[in-house]
Amino acid sequence: MDDSSVAYQVCARMQFARQNLEQAASGTIATLPQDTGGIISVDAAGSIATPFNSLGMFRGRADSSGLFAVSIWEEENGLS
Repeated sequence: MDDSSVAYQVCARMQFARQNLEQAASGTIATLPQDTGGIISVDAAGSIATPFNSLGMFRGRADSSGLFAVSIWEEENGLS
């Protein structure tokens, strides 16, 4: 799969395989070569998934309740 089809693959997994956002995003990233990156994804309900297949990935999360988190490593701030 090339990089340009990652978002499409996540959408297709959600639509056709009935996966939730976390399953679809993580499953798609798992098919990419190791250390190629990740995706920051948000679904219509506001769920967020930020899976990656490298040592770390800069990512952030904010919501209307006041949550503001920035992470690099997988275990930080509960963002995966």
